[in-house]
Order: sequence, then C-alpha cells, then structure tokens
Amino acid sequence: VPDWSVSKITCLNEENIKALIHPKYEIVLLGTGNSLIIPPKEILHAFAKIGKSLDFMNSNAACRTFNLLAHDEREVIAAIIV
Repeated sequence: VPDWSVSKITCLNEENIKALIHPKYEIVLLGTGNSLIIPPKEILHAFAKIGKSLDFMNSNAACRTFNLLAHDEREVIAAIIV
C-alpha cells in the first residue's frame, strides 16, 4: 500500500486499513514485521464484517507471497510493516 503510515502492529486501526478493504482485491496480505503477530481483534472483525479474510504473516513471508500471487495474476494487495 503506497504511503501507508503504520510502523508497528499496535498502530493498526479501522481507519488505516480502509485502503486494504477494496472489492478489487481478492487477497489481502499483512506483513507484521520480523515476527508473526496476530492483529488486534477489531481489525480481524472489520474484515469479517465485509466477508474478506486478512492473511497475516511476518513481513518477509508476506513479500514472497505477494510476489507469487501477483505473478499468477491474482488480485492481491499487501501492507508491510517494516
């Protein structure tokens, strides 16, 4: 996500995930930094409300997964916390 200002998982909120919730994207990836961290339940509920899943993993895995899915021409978006 261009210009995404989230620098740590604890900063995630419903406002800054709006860019990830778009009908175009069938797959939403969240890279949670060096370690796999489960996002706050409010974030998971926001995705569940609209019937989308949020796939979260460490940031290295999210980058690799994004590249594979994009190569397969899947509609994917990734937000990466560094």
